[in-house]
Amino acid sequence: MLISKLSQFLAEVGAKGFVNVEYRHRLLLLAKEAVKRVGEDFRLRLRRPE
Repeated sequence: MLISKLSQFLAEVGAKGFVNVEYRHRLLLLAKEAVKRVGEDFRLRLRRPE
């Protein structure tokens, strides 16, 4: 959901000519990596007994 919102936003910005394609692609990769790290962290917390 976050990824689709971000990519939609970046597509709109790119359509206005503010962001070139390579920069947009790099931002999207960073966003995917961030989401993956948050997911891994969350899973580790679930496994950890408290």
